[in-house]
Amino acid sequence: MTPKDAAPASQHQLHAEVYREQKNEQQEEQQQPEAAMPVKDLFAVLLEAASSTAGVAAGLTPELAASFSSLMDRLAPAEQAAKDFRLRLLLESGLHSAAAQLMNTALTYGLGGR
Repeated sequence: MTPKDAAPASQHQLHAEVYREQKNEQQEEQQQPEAAMPVKDLFAVLLEAASSTAGVAAGLTPELAASFSSLMDRLAPAEQAAKDFRLRLLLESGLHSAAAQLMNTALTYGLGGR
């Protein structure tokens, strides 16, 4: 094999290696958790929901959001996380009435009898 014949083979190997590296980088980027995106504050989510047509129809108001948020501030982090998760799930599922009920119940009972 002459050096001239070896050049195309090594160029081919180089291209193949570059292609594999690019593929690996793309796969790593796709595997990055979505959590890297900043999470919107729950109060902002509630205000947004309160201004939506579905939120208004369900009884979500800025006042309800503010009252609920002030009670949430008194909870331990684990309790805050659980209630935050439930409210977000209800709102993302379009269950605005259930979210309003959860918030009203929490206000009535002081978030677990505190």
